[in-house]
Amino acid sequence: MAEPPLRLNPITAGVRRALALPSNLMGGLGRPVAAALLGTLFTAGSLGLTGTANAQERNGAPLPPATVAEMPIGASTGPDGTPRTTTEVSDFDPHRLREYGLYQLFWNTHGDPDLAGGGLNEISLGGAQKLYDYAKTHDLNGRADDQGITAGERDFIKALLEHPHYSAFFELDAKAKLLELFEIQPDAVHTRDVNRPTDVGTITLPYRVSKASTYELNNVLIGNLGSRFTAEYESRKAELEGTGTPEEKSARVLGLFRDYAKALWSHGELPGTDQAGQRLLDALERTRSGLVLGAQNYNGAPWSAAQGLVLGVLDPNTFPTDFPTARSNAPTTYLAMNEGMANAMKYMDQYRVASGMQPGAEAHERRSPIGYVIGEPNGHNKAGSLSEARPFATSGLNWGIALFPGDREIRDLKPKAGFEFPIDALDRFGYFLRLNPSAGERLGVVDQAGRPVRAEKVIERDETGKATAWSAKFYGQDGQELEPGQVMGVFLSSSGTIKGDRKATGTVNMSWWGFCDRNTAQKLYKAKYNIPELEREVIRVKVGDTVIDIPRAEAQKLIDASIPDLVRGYTGVGFRFDDQPATIRLTSGRVIRSKLAADIFAPGPGLTRKGGDEVSLRPAMGQPLLGTLEIKTVSGTTVIDARNIASITRDDATGMVTVSTPNDWQKEVTGQLLSAVDWAKGRSENGKTTLVQDESFPITGELLVQGNHGPERIPMSQVAEISGETKSDLRLSSYMTWVSMNKGMYATDGSTGVVVSNGMRWTNKLDVEETEDDARPRWAPKGDLVGMEGRLERQPGDKIMWVRGLYGNEGQEPTSDGFAGWIQIGSSGRILNEAFTSGAPDFGWSANGALDWTSRSTFNPYEVPGLRIAIMVNGFQKSDAEMEALAKRLNFPSNWREYRTPQE
Repeated sequence: MAEPPLRLNPITAGVRRALALPSNLMGGLGRPVAAALLGTLFTAGSLGLTGTANAQERNGAPLPPATVAEMPIGASTGPDGTPRTTTEVSDFDPHRLREYGLYQLFWNTHGDPDLAGGGLNEISLGGAQKLYDYAKTHDLNGRADDQGITAGERDFIKALLEHPHYSAFFELDAKAKLLELFEIQPDAVHTRDVNRPTDVGTITLPYRVSKASTYELNNVLIGNLGSRFTAEYESRKAELEGTGTPEEKSARVLGLFRDYAKALWSHGELPGTDQAGQRLLDALERTRSGLVLGAQNYNGAPWSAAQGLVLGVLDPNTFPTDFPTARSNAPTTYLAMNEGMANAMKYMDQYRVASGMQPGAEAHERRSPIGYVIGEPNGHNKAGSLSEARPFATSGLNWGIALFPGDREIRDLKPKAGFEFPIDALDRFGYFLRLNPSAGERLGVVDQAGRPVRAEKVIERDETGKATAWSAKFYGQDGQELEPGQVMGVFLSSSGTIKGDRKATGTVNMSWWGFCDRNTAQKLYKAKYNIPELEREVIRVKVGDTVIDIPRAEAQKLIDASIPDLVRGYTGVGFRFDDQPATIRLTSGRVIRSKLAADIFAPGPGLTRKGGDEVSLRPAMGQPLLGTLEIKTVSGTTVIDARNIASITRDDATGMVTVSTPNDWQKEVTGQLLSAVDWAKGRSENGKTTLVQDESFPITGELLVQGNHGPERIPMSQVAEISGETKSDLRLSSYMTWVSMNKGMYATDGSTGVVVSNGMRWTNKLDVEETEDDARPRWAPKGDLVGMEGRLERQPGDKIMWVRGLYGNEGQEPTSDGFAGWIQIGSSGRILNEAFTSGAPDFGWSANGALDWTSRSTFNPYEVPGLRIAIMVNGFQKSDAEMEALAKRLNFPSNWREYRTPQE
């Protein structure tokens, strides 16, 4: 996936410092364009701990069983007019998901921007059509046939769209198109009479109430705003509460509260914003009259004016919910981590040379994206997924620069084709190590016993004696030559200390590295700002005495690659799940740092939100830590959160178990239980023993951790506290507020795991239904509701707000759910609990403000803003009046006319 390193907020900067990653590597990891909340680059291993990058496989767990049955089809022909029978039998087996031909096309086709490519892209409208065209001419297993669309293929598509991992890798319009092409009926439109939140009119607050200046309040630590508000209120209580009607008093108090809420949001969303907002609301509730108006609704939002203020709705009279023009309709240039932009950058180099600068733009496109590992510049040309066993072929790096530091001959040559020796380039968590040559760090070599080995360079030459490549020979301490397979490269500090884990068996899945963020940003910003496509077939640009003729296709690539850098304002919501190691404190006092196999941070008693997506979990009264169970199945190893288990049944003869998880996406998992459970409380009948999860007997698993000496299984009874990241940090209320502020046009990471699925989203309508009883909309889930604050507990005078973010393709009514959920509102209008029921992203990002065509490029550091301006100024066949209007609308620099070049 992808992510550009634009203007970083404090969160981004802190994460980057923690991982010590260069800014332009962010361009390869699928992250939001301006916030770039960079996290770990690597997915978890077989236990979710080792960093060997197979989380996509683990997240892509087998689908639940499907019933093979006759399926009534509502038409006698398909969308293409092909006749078919009125009933079909589905042969789809969800446990074989990855074996089907449609899956191979969907997930394992690389280099096609319309298809997922291992998670690099989201399925586009074109990708939906390709899946349909393939299904028409192939059977479910991928063999050519002429049956057209079968029930099994229809089931496959439906299962893919419902999958907890793969469903995130679809653009919104592609989902709707697949339903149409495969004739999968969406849920019926909800038509019964419903109650909507209503407002009580408008409110007028004093312009400014706080005695502190805006600058002063904006520089208060947000966690102290609540106490600072209380202090000012108490010192001015006679003034604020002394005269006037209750409404007039409340307007003054709420105006003071508004000033503090503005300070809360003056720096955007920070890790502590939610907690600071709760403290502000607590402080307002302690005032005498703040809630007289503060508890009222003036804009039709699901919550009160005071709650809206701490959510960032700083005008309590306005909360837009309808966005009919929000669409995704902009063509883009597909950017990939290859040499695809090298030819376009040749024109950038011509512009640089004509301007008196050194070239470098084309060379940047051809360098490895992980040059920083050996202290070299990064580029965009990804060789493959790194293997420590084959680092030369899989990294694209010239390791000779680190092996023979300062050797200019080595620096200017490529490694000999096929030359390899293993290198320990990853730490025990699977993170890249890095060398700092300026500090005296270098690449050393050791033998299989860990003893230093001498490396001697070898230069390959052609018939004329010209050096063409380099390789090396290795000699042990006894002077005997060693084969490359008998040695290992190690990263050495300036003192000679080995920095790695002394192993060269790790891998990093780089198949999903790319620019999905920049590709998404192009689509989002071009649609949001209505940036037109270039018109002239050849665009002439003059620099000094040099005239450069640029073909339209190459010029458009240069413009599109720059689009993500043009926005001045960034807006974001949520925090990137980085798959950072958690801190586990045992009852013995031992502390372990390890990645976790599953997100075990259950909302409710025992869970404390520390800020952002950081939480801590401790055993609580009536809620012990349950941990996870590991099951070895026919298709691999599955880790199941014990919270989702209803029962476990063991065949006493074979020892095989079936785990029932009715509240999880997988309904049943059968295999060998690798974790220890207490069978003594099981019920035995007909040769089987069953454990049932209930309050009197919680089924408790274990914690899988990577200890100092390898993987460990720790019983949950020995765990005192776990601190780390949760995948479920985003509040529905925060998200819908942010969507409203962005007028329904934004982008999200649709996958809450470590792999990022950046894609443009749009919402045409925020639909809110209000209920005071236990009635639910037809689309709502059944059973108990569990939210951010734990299980839903109804309170006197509360209401449940059922929320959907609806969208439609162009020309269609918005009837499809982009996201949905519920919010519990107390009698004071304050949010008590809330949760997504579908569509929860990891984070969202968008832009506001005018475009800046002079901004620095974060895609290629050799890009010159002047060329992009010259291309835009000369690229259209418009009248002077039309160009003036375009320049004003797109905010061209004031001197844009100076870039005009006569076109022939």
